[in-house]
Parts: sequence; structure tokens; C-alpha cells
Amino acid sequence: MTKPNPKLVVVIGANNPVGRAIALRYARIGATVIAAATSARDPRTSAQMDTEPVHTQDVDVADPSAVAAFAARVHTEHGVPDLVVTCATVQLTGRFVDHTTSDWEQLFRINILGVIECCKVFAEQMVNDQNRGQIVNVVSSGAYVPIPLSTPFSASMSAVLIASECLRAELSPHRIGVTAVCPGFANTTFDTSISNLDHGTADFYSTEPDAVAATVVHAAKANPAIAFADSQARNDYWQSLRSPAATRRRVARHNGYGHDSKPAQRGKDRRLVFITGAGSGIGRAAALRFAAEGAAVIVTDIDPTTAQQTVELIRARGGTAFPYVLDVSDAAAFESLAAQVRDVHGVPDVVVNNAGMGYGGTVLEHSYRDWERMLGVHLMGVVYGSTFFAAQMIDRGEGGHIVNTASVAAFGALPLASSYCAAKNAIKIVSDGLRMELAPHGIGVSTMCYGLINTNLVTDAVLLNTDPYLSTTARSIGTRVMRMLGCDPDVAARAIIRAADRDLAVVPVRPEAWVSYGLSRLFPGPSRRLLGLATRRNVDRLERALPDRLLRTPAAPAQPSRRRSP
Repeated sequence: MTKPNPKLVVVIGANNPVGRAIALRYARIGATVIAAATSARDPRTSAQMDTEPVHTQDVDVADPSAVAAFAARVHTEHGVPDLVVTCATVQLTGRFVDHTTSDWEQLFRINILGVIECCKVFAEQMVNDQNRGQIVNVVSSGAYVPIPLSTPFSASMSAVLIASECLRAELSPHRIGVTAVCPGFANTTFDTSISNLDHGTADFYSTEPDAVAATVVHAAKANPAIAFADSQARNDYWQSLRSPAATRRRVARHNGYGHDSKPAQRGKDRRLVFITGAGSGIGRAAALRFAAEGAAVIVTDIDPTTAQQTVELIRARGGTAFPYVLDVSDAAAFESLAAQVRDVHGVPDVVVNNAGMGYGGTVLEHSYRDWERMLGVHLMGVVYGSTFFAAQMIDRGEGGHIVNTASVAAFGALPLASSYCAAKNAIKIVSDGLRMELAPHGIGVSTMCYGLINTNLVTDAVLLNTDPYLSTTARSIGTRVMRMLGCDPDVAARAIIRAADRDLAVVPVRPEAWVSYGLSRLFPGPSRRLLGLATRRNVDRLERALPDRLLRTPAAPAQPSRRRSP
């Protein structure tokens, strides 16, 4: 069902051509428009806004307190918005290994955390006011097909796309719609920064900002999950689903890769292996496997005790291993350790970016710090490990292999694991882009997408819910399912070795991972709607339908059932 034209519109990111076009289009149809950006009042923006009834305001989306103050000011002065459009982004161009950690952190805080925080504060206003509203996030076709020499930008867009899908399912009961608008390559200020591509930017950037604005207006009325601003974006989307390998090859050739690419080297000659999160679960199993095959293993974990325990297990079996303490979200610590490993042990032949943690909760239940920590460990940990060691492998000139741990969550969006799904989807895009760039150097990159592996991820997960009973129930169900259906971590370890040996791009592990992978490719719409059923309301219904004995882990004491309360 279509919605009437909104009366109050907030456009965040109005200092770029797309944002300005959206603000002006809504102003011309009679809406009160608030155009916000880091420098919304600069002469370039103001000159175009002066002719229309547009209110310009400055806001730094990288500062959560500034976003909260801006939202409160809008509410006080104008009321609750009918429509919020986010298109605040920065672009990074160039080779993956040439980006500094500060480059990544700037993009991380603006493109992902900033956009999600803007969505949260205005969504909360809409929910509290019981206002039927709409949120539109302008992302990019790079969210599902890596843009040449713009892997960081593509990864950030992927995270926002998945967060939008999770937020859509979460806000649907409140009659609030969420749409992700995906342009192909819009003719914005980004084009001047990619002039080093091997083709003309006039052909590469074909979509005008006003066409994107028209798509936003239509999407705000029709409320689709995803809207495409041009045929290129639509074609890329379907090709990425139907022929992912062919799409990767096409993008690689388009940017000059593929002609001089060579197979990954030293895949089987594993003399030194570096593994993060090797203190337990899949990381420990992989360390034991690699050591059993004769490799020296660098065992890292944030917990020094578990890292040492893994090393002792390896040494007890006659292997070679060295323990190190590492918080993968700490860029300085990771860079220092990478340099230390190179100087003391040499350049690793295989790097396994495996460290992770569990967060369960919806978009609105996550605080800014929750998003920062979750994406910092999963996404930025993979970025740092890939960047520092890829540079070492390139300098050595003998190839190597990088294995990045994603999940079955990389194939969809689960509303009750919003940050986890966003991170895992972004990891897949990072790996795809990195694989193209490193192929000419004989360095392979694999993305591991695990199904149910019996680790401590569920039992140690942080559950973000104000209802203690429901949190306990969800953990109990998850733990029981993992114990009943989850396989031994050694299955994942064997898959990691197979991926390194055969230079596999995407590796689903377990039948449920393959099923999810197939459904996401063959039936993306129904698959998305099916995953969207995993909402707080439906989990509560499931809890009330299941017998109490299934809601407790075998070691947990009996708890009073909420369904029997008066």
C-alpha cells in the first residue's frame, strides 16, 4: 500500500549531490525539509537550498551525542519526522593494503555506525509517537558486488543494507517501513577520486543524482525492502545471486585483474600459520589440525589462559606453537603483533581471521557501544588481519592464503542478530574484493560460512534484551539446539584446510549453510521474508508453545514458566 507524501522530511548527508537532490525534490512537493550534514551550511550546499524551503543544520554523524542532540532538536522544533533519508557516506579508493587504519576507522564510524545511529534515534521517536513513518537508507550496488578499488566502501554499504533489513522486520509491527535504495554508480563527487581506473568515468558513472532522488520518493511511498535506482544496480544484484563466481571474474576483469592472475601459492606448503581466536572452538580446532600437519602455529586470543591451553595441547602432541595475547579490534596492537611475528617467526603462509563474539539483539536494542564492539571484533579484526599480513605476503613475493571467518549469517538478515549479520555480510564483501586484488600476487582469499558448529558462541553471547526471562529462554533454546545438532569444531577446521589447499572463494560448511546459500541465491525475496520472522514477538510465541523441559539446558535448574503466571 502506498503512503501519502510526507509533511516533514529529514535528509542526512545533504552536502553531497544525491542528498541535495533528495532534499530539493521533497521541498518542491511541499514538504518541510531538514537537510543535515557535517557542513550543511557550506556555500555549495546553501546556494542550492536558498531557493527552496529547506532548513539546513550541521550534524556530525560520527559523534553519537551530536546525532542525539540533532534528533532532539528536530523533535522539539518540528515534531516527529514522517520520513528520514540517510545518505551520509565517505568514499575510500585505492588498493586494499594501501588504506591506513585511520582511513578504515573514519569510514567505519561514518558509513556504518553513523548511519545506524541516525536510524535508531529517529526510529525510537516514531515508535514512541506511534507515528506511521518511513526510513530510507541510500546505499549502493557495492553492497552486493564489490566496487573496483573501493572494497572498504562496498563493505560498509553491505553492513548498512543488512542492518536496514533487520530494522525493517523490527519496525514492521509499528507500521514503520524501512527501505534500502541501491543506485548503481551515481554521478556524484566520488567520481573525481577514482580517475585512476582503467576506463572512463563518464561511462562508469551513469546515474544522475535526481534519478536517485526519484527512486527515494517512490520507495518512500511503496515501501519495498530494496529499491534499485537504475538498471545497472538491478542487473548487478541478480547476477551476484545467480552467478557469484562469474560476477567476481567480471568485476576483476573490469578493473584490470584476471589477466595476470596466478593460482594461490604455498597452499599446501604451510610452514607458518597465524590464527586469531585460537583459544577455543573453531580457532583451537584449526590450530590443532595445522600443527598436526607439521606447521608452526601462532596462537592468538584475547584470553591468555585459553591461548596457552591451546599451545600446550599442540606441544603435547609433538607440534610447534607460540601463544600471543591479541584484541583484534585494537589496530595498534594488531599491527605491532604482525610486525613482531614477521621479525621473530617470519611471514605466515596462512592467516586465519577467526576471532569472534556473539551479540543477540535487535537494532534498537544495541547501543552505540554494542555496535562499535561487535563490528570492531568481527569486521575490523578481519580488515586488520588481512591488511597487515597481505602486505607482508606481497613483499615476500611467494604467495600465501588468507581465510576469513563469516557465517551462514552472511546469506541473510536475522532481526535478533542484527549486528552479527551486518558484520558477517561485510566480511564476505571484504573477502571478495581482497581476493580480486591479491590474485595477481598468488595470494588466495577464502570466506568460511559455517552452519551449526558446537562452540561457546551461543553460551557466551551477550543478549541485549530487557526481559531476563526471555533472554534466558533464548539462550537455553540456542544452547540445546547447538548441543543436539551442532557438529564438532574439527569439521570446520578441515574445511579451512580444504579452502587453503584448493583456493576456494566461498565455503559453506554444514547442510544448513548450503541450504541457506542456495535459498538466498534462488529465492532472495522469500528467503528474506522467512528470516524476517525471527522477531522478538515470534520468539516469545515460540517460548509459550514449547514445553518447559525443552527450554532448559540439561545442566540448568528448573525455572518457573512465565506462561503460568497469573
